[in-house]
Amino acid sequence: MKTGWRNAIPAPQFLIFLKWLKKQLKKQSTVLDIGCGNGRHTIALAKNGFDAYGVDFSKFAIKTAVKNSLKEKTSKKTRFRHANALNLPFQDNFFDFVTDDGCLHHIAKKDWKKYLQNIGRVLKKNGLARIKVFSKNCEYYKKNKPKANKTPWIKLRDS
Repeated sequence: MKTGWRNAIPAPQFLIFLKWLKKQLKKQSTVLDIGCGNGRHTIALAKNGFDAYGVDFSKFAIKTAVKNSLKEKTSKKTRFRHANALNLPFQDNFFDFVTDDGCLHHIAKKDWKKYLQNIGRVLKKNGLARIKVFSKNCEYYKKNKPKANKTPWIKLRDS
């Protein structure tokens, strides 16, 4: 089974996490999927009873997410917006849960603090956040190891 934002299949690890999340939050909790791509995880959140929002900087991804939401009959429980993760277009203390399944590693290190502050701003007090990033130890990296650190989505630590 191939997963990734270009198809609608949620990552298996996300589905495992989702089982845990359902025990932590009430149904109807408001959740945000940052870097939602085609909406695969936003839709999974909606199918599990959450009021799900997804943002992505790619207009094409958002259009695809809306289509996928209609196809999966979750359009009443999902809202997708073209947005910058460094300037989330939501009120303070709006979300019970925020997830990032592979967005942070696309953000320049100099902007990480702003990114995390932005998540903290939109997250309710005692809200939950999940951030998943690639590592040079992950299977994808090992199979596609960049030559001379030319891959823009990963920066090796200087040591």
